[in-house]
Amino acid sequence: MIFHVVLLVLFSSVIYFNSINVPFILDDYYSIDYYGKKDLLELILHGSLRRVADITFALNYRIHGLQVTGYHLTNYAIHLSTSILLYFIMVSAVSALRISFTANKCIAEDLSPAELFLPLAVSLLFVIHPVQTQAVTYIIQRYTSLATLFYLLSIFLFLKGRLNLERFGSCLKTWVLFASAVVAWLLALGSKQIAVTLPFMLLILEIFLFRGRLINRRCYAICGVLVTIILAIVLYKWHGSSLDDFLFDLNHATAEDQHTSRTTYFLTQTRVVATYLGLLCLPIGQSLVQDSPIYKSVFSVPVILSLTLHAFLVTSAAILFRVSRLNLQSDEWLRGVFQRLASLGIIWFYIAMALESSIFPIIDVIFEHRIYLPSVGFFMTIASIAALVGQGRRNGAKVLWAMLIAVCVILGFMTIARNRVWSNSLALWQEAASKSPDKWLAQANLANEYLVRKMPEKAIPLYIRAMELKPGLFFNTKVNFGNALKALNRYESRFTTGEEFLLPGGPLGSSTLDYRNMARWESVINNNMGLAYEYLKEPGKAIKAYKISVITNPAYDLAWYNLALLAAGIGDKGLADEALTQLKKINPALAEDAKGKTVK
Repeated sequence: MIFHVVLLVLFSSVIYFNSINVPFILDDYYSIDYYGKKDLLELILHGSLRRVADITFALNYRIHGLQVTGYHLTNYAIHLSTSILLYFIMVSAVSALRISFTANKCIAEDLSPAELFLPLAVSLLFVIHPVQTQAVTYIIQRYTSLATLFYLLSIFLFLKGRLNLERFGSCLKTWVLFASAVVAWLLALGSKQIAVTLPFMLLILEIFLFRGRLINRRCYAICGVLVTIILAIVLYKWHGSSLDDFLFDLNHATAEDQHTSRTTYFLTQTRVVATYLGLLCLPIGQSLVQDSPIYKSVFSVPVILSLTLHAFLVTSAAILFRVSRLNLQSDEWLRGVFQRLASLGIIWFYIAMALESSIFPIIDVIFEHRIYLPSVGFFMTIASIAALVGQGRRNGAKVLWAMLIAVCVILGFMTIARNRVWSNSLALWQEAASKSPDKWLAQANLANEYLVRKMPEKAIPLYIRAMELKPGLFFNTKVNFGNALKALNRYESRFTTGEEFLLPGGPLGSSTLDYRNMARWESVINNNMGLAYEYLKEPGKAIKAYKISVITNPAYDLAWYNLALLAAGIGDKGLADEALTQLKKINPALAEDAKGKTVK
């Protein structure tokens, strides 16, 4: 076992070595800078729902400030620890099946090489697979990886407690292990909300590995007490509120995206989960920002095909579970182990996906880091099926090991290549924008990258595309758009960037928009869009943008000025005269300047 752990350390360190200097991406910098400067006691007592992970960011910040290497080393350590935990969870799972279905209650160290293949295969695939890079290399997604670490720690402690209970009965050590599992679960909940599925996962593990022997009258009584306590808390919190108020609060708390119905989100997620499975099977086409169509009808062909796939997998899990029960009690015990764990892996995948890919709408419908915890089940099933096929065949063990080595080498090189893309933020966003041309986030962030590199001519069309895709784009991106216009050194006094409408004290330590001047702000942004369309030689769109600007704020002189110049330039004398007339009422000097330029 020590040799296997050493292998995990060596493989993972080699493939993630080139990720330790990857720069801050997307919301990394602002979030870390914000939480890093927070007082630790304040984070503990009054922090967010993810305060456990936030505390780790604060500790990183105190040790090495905003130097990225320390953050990446922490993320790598979490990923490696998770894979090692997964190895011992699989060892414990095989041991649990031994105890539950045979009289030979041997300990994990007595497992045969064939039985130890499975834990190593699962943990190696987990630690090496390139789809994990978003949860590991993308620093702020420590929320996901840390929650998964504590999630698996809770499962490991539960399994150790259950094994101890089977071997020695109820004793102090057993209850300490169970209590520790609860603490680990709370830490997982404090890292990310995906940990709410853990009680259901433990129930499945009890049924699959221990034949459900813990589910007795005492268990029902404990569950009844817990439900009563939860109901009492709910009634206390909403005491005096109407049922409508309660349902409204409940709906608001379980839907990040209030504009997408639960039915639409669920139908969309059927396809998204199929996409996740495709990435796990063949990690080609990865991107920081994925685009996925929104499906509103169950009769859409992609939805029908996806539902068929999910039904097939769940049915396969049920069949494997039933067949394994017979084999576990016969001479084909080892086949039963692989069948049972293959079935467990499928159920694990869907339980772990239940929060983010079901009926709880999230603004971004797809992100690769959401596969991190569910992928455990995928690798469990794949490794179990491979072991099942190779078990009992001539040279089967050698073939299995050869296949595992070959797959790990291929996936390892793919992960190294993926981290190389992450190391260049421009390449990362170029990839995202090309693969998701209809995703505003990819277009806006690629534009930001070009602006930082002093290439405003490339940034401007991307900002325009982003604003066309999402008119309510974040105000800081719209200010960046103004700065891109400024960097052209072409329109000088014909616009302002919009920075004049920003106030300090925004979220995550940034600025915020002065909402008292929304009409003026919108007018400025539309005026800037008009200039950008002029630059892109699209006068029709420019005229429309200027008109929206002056409708929003009729007193905005620069928009009238630009409208007059453009109208005169394209030969629309009537529109030019109207613009000059309005401008003369607001700013006579600017009107004279415009008139002089239009006459020329």
